[in-house]
Amino acid sequence: MIPRLSPSPRVPSLTATFCAELRARGFAGDLTMAEADRTALATDNSIYQITPQAIAFPRDRDDLVRIATLLAEERFATVRIAPRGGGTGTNGQSLTDGIVVDLSRHMNRILAIDPVRRTARVEAGVVKDQLNAALAEHGLFFAPELSTSNRATIGGMISTDACGQGSCLYGKTRDHVRTLTTVLADGTVWHSEPLDDDRLAAAQARQDLAGAIHREVDKLQRENAALIDKTFPPLNRCLTGYDLAHLRRADGRFDLNAVLCGSEGTLGLLAEATLNVLPLPSHVALVNLRYDSFDAALRDARTLVAFGAASVETVDSKVLGLAQEDPVWEGVTAYFPEDAGEQVQGVNLIEFVGDGADAVEAALTRLTATLDEAGTAHGRRGYTVARGEAEVGRLWAMRKKAVGLLGNTKGDRRPMAFVEDTAVPPEHLADYIAEFRAALDRRGLEYGMFGHVDAGVLHVRPAIDMKAPGAEALVRAVTEDVVALTQRYGGLLWGEHGKGVRSEFSPRFFGPLYPVLQAVKAAFDPRNQFNPGEIAAPEGAALLTVDGVPTKGQRDRTIPAHVRAGYDEALHCNGNGAWSGKFRALNTRFLSTLCAVADAGSLAGAARAMGLSSAAVAEQIQTLERGLGVRLITRLGRAVTLTDEGRAVVTAGRDILRRVADLTQVAQLGRLSGTLRIGSVSTALMSVVPPTLRHMAEHHPEIALKIVPGTSSQLLSMLEGGAIDCAITVRPTFEIAKEFGWHLIREEPLTLVCPAELPFEGVEACLSSSPMISMYRNSPTGRIAERFLQDKKIVAKELFEIEAAEVILVLVSQGLGVSLLPDYGFESSRERRIRKMAVGDRAYGRPVGILYRRGARISLIDAFHAAIKNGAIS
Repeated sequence: MIPRLSPSPRVPSLTATFCAELRARGFAGDLTMAEADRTALATDNSIYQITPQAIAFPRDRDDLVRIATLLAEERFATVRIAPRGGGTGTNGQSLTDGIVVDLSRHMNRILAIDPVRRTARVEAGVVKDQLNAALAEHGLFFAPELSTSNRATIGGMISTDACGQGSCLYGKTRDHVRTLTTVLADGTVWHSEPLDDDRLAAAQARQDLAGAIHREVDKLQRENAALIDKTFPPLNRCLTGYDLAHLRRADGRFDLNAVLCGSEGTLGLLAEATLNVLPLPSHVALVNLRYDSFDAALRDARTLVAFGAASVETVDSKVLGLAQEDPVWEGVTAYFPEDAGEQVQGVNLIEFVGDGADAVEAALTRLTATLDEAGTAHGRRGYTVARGEAEVGRLWAMRKKAVGLLGNTKGDRRPMAFVEDTAVPPEHLADYIAEFRAALDRRGLEYGMFGHVDAGVLHVRPAIDMKAPGAEALVRAVTEDVVALTQRYGGLLWGEHGKGVRSEFSPRFFGPLYPVLQAVKAAFDPRNQFNPGEIAAPEGAALLTVDGVPTKGQRDRTIPAHVRAGYDEALHCNGNGAWSGKFRALNTRFLSTLCAVADAGSLAGAARAMGLSSAAVAEQIQTLERGLGVRLITRLGRAVTLTDEGRAVVTAGRDILRRVADLTQVAQLGRLSGTLRIGSVSTALMSVVPPTLRHMAEHHPEIALKIVPGTSSQLLSMLEGGAIDCAITVRPTFEIAKEFGWHLIREEPLTLVCPAELPFEGVEACLSSSPMISMYRNSPTGRIAERFLQDKKIVAKELFEIEAAEVILVLVSQGLGVSLLPDYGFESSRERRIRKMAVGDRAYGRPVGILYRRGARISLIDAFHAAIKNGAIS
């Protein structure tokens, strides 16, 4: 049986009424209260899990107006909403127990690109990489960088004022925003941009919510200017949400975008944005500088920044070690030469960019000359240089994959993001991190570190088993340690990823300025309906807390251990949209086609297997490559080989196809159906399989069975690669990994097989005096027979070594020799001219059973196993 979750909380009648009324008023997008949809959007890229009551997928700005206008009615005063983009936030910003407003499904259009003015106008659900792909055709790009750029939406970037690598050169998202189009709490559509005094006065004269906002926010800024200057620290990563320090521009203009950027959906619904875009740099070079300690890498960063680098990024030995086990390492191994057998403990990646090759080379030469002169000073171990977009891109791909590498750590303790974006003045970073590491070490926590040392931001993810009792208390304790540390060093708890559930610390960081933030929130959202509990709460309302919000671990620990074992990796999926953008407009047919190409080794072979033309197969592969943004295959004549990325996609794709088949089975309301791919060793094909197939045909005609023959080692490889769902095979001699299960069918005793006319004088005498036809020694049976001979000190006269039991039986029947085989049910008779005799010791038996991947077509496998047990074998 496929395990079932306990039902989510019932949808309140008020929410159902709201959704019905919204549809009646012409809402053109999608609305759902289905439990499956609510469960899917109960998580994001954080450790938290909150089930929403409903989900709205607006089709356009008019739909957002409909939502806000209806929300403003008194009867719906208690309905709450939270906007959602790609779900990449690490602090639960897109989670709510109210209504999720998902802008990624429909509001993902690039509305205009102006190469002359260097602007782009986009809807909030546009993904950053999607925008940059379109801008690249004009030689432009949207500069703020982040590792989740392939699924993070522009709306989400604006809402958290996101930035990452290169922020010292390019700034944060707010530095590239020209105009925002926001639907306010009363349904007003407001286009915010910098306003001079005359235009500000006109905005303040309005008699709607937009007018009230401009009057109140301007007043708050003027009356608290000195306190604002004192509270906001002078950091590259300014204190976002709500950024009153930048409400007035250097030229004196009033810019409401300073408050809206980083507001995390608490002030309105962002519909569109007009952005500044920049020319793509034409030349790039990067120095990969290695160190004998991570502390040395951190302390050296300030020196490196002075060389005019566009960015300086650091990576610790934990992340580097994980990268070496990943396919990404093949692209960068040349930049990590052997250092006298010692492991590199950290690296700094120093990038130079520019429009002229001479300027980039000059900056690069200044740095490398200094490094050459200093030698191994400052803990340096040597450096390598990459030039050009392709080579530099390989190193950035490794650094960009750091989050994924840490997330793929095996075991119950996984690196968790909840204190990972702290920011301190760069000159204090090394001392701060030394104390940070000491605090984690005292608690016995492992961790990985990487980040933007030029900006004083380092990503730290402590490894915690969130299923363990007390996990939430540990999150609280570590967070309190880090809060105290950041305040002591004049830094911030939230330097890059917003506040979210960490908003409880807003009063502590803002101090006497916090009531001003409360007033800003009240001006925009008088009834506290927009993402309540985050950044600032009205008087009397509560802020979210790091241990007061349900976590995924709390739900996971209620799942029985034997069920968790079958879905272990699936439980680590956090719903952050890593696959959504890649497979938008794609379907599983393309994955099936890629798997068929991998199996056939050619497009033509895959086409024959699938009943398609070669052109159709080629087109589907190209569509998949465009969607994923990587090359999946290479061609040499008619032959096709998978790239590293292609092999990774095939492995994941086979698992996806199995899970889709399982979902189809669930939709059949308990009726077993689908295809089960069964591998089998040859001896089982002649004994277990035929009667089992007959039983399955009689009792489960809806299940299509595909039988794949192979040796035990071949079947194990096919099972690991996803080519089959289960295998009838000999139990492996090594420990079976926890993602696999094993059902014993029977123990097959080791048997002496000899010609029927051979006088029998006992097992040992027969083996010593007759020619031996051996089973292949590296096979499970061959190893058992070899062990028997050694234990009994029998020196056999080997004639042949063959890996096929039936062939051996034929040779024995022809009088060529004797053999040791497991008794898998073959007949011994004078007609067949063979005789068999058990060696009499069960220690030499061969365990045969079903090896299967947990969670993969498990109900069909259970039916197949039941068919075997219910008399299909003797």
